[in-house]
Amino acid sequence: AGDDGQQHMFLFAAPADALNAAAIRGAMQAKLPQYMLPDLNRIKLLEEMPRLPNGKINYMELKSRAADLLSGETHQALDSLGQARQYSQDQLALKHAIETANGLFVF
Repeated sequence: AGDDGQQHMFLFAAPADALNAAAIRGAMQAKLPQYMLPDLNRIKLLEEMPRLPNGKINYMELKSRAADLLSGETHQALDSLGQARQYSQDQLALKHAIETANGLFVF
């Protein structure tokens, strides 16, 4: 949860050189309802997952990174034109993701 008390979804994926955020979201969109999808700007690609000394993923580090990212976001209300523009950009990104993913991700 953020400082505002709301839940915020981030997706961290590694390795960054083999993935792109739009393709990941596009593959997820084929399997999940819209409300379960992270925004493109909240899919973060990492060179490698942070690890604990025992080799397990360090979830506290990921939570800290998400909090840092959340604090850096500017919250701005969009008017209807801004929302329409954002929707169009998301649809174009999704179309590109579907074309480039071409079945690379299987869920």
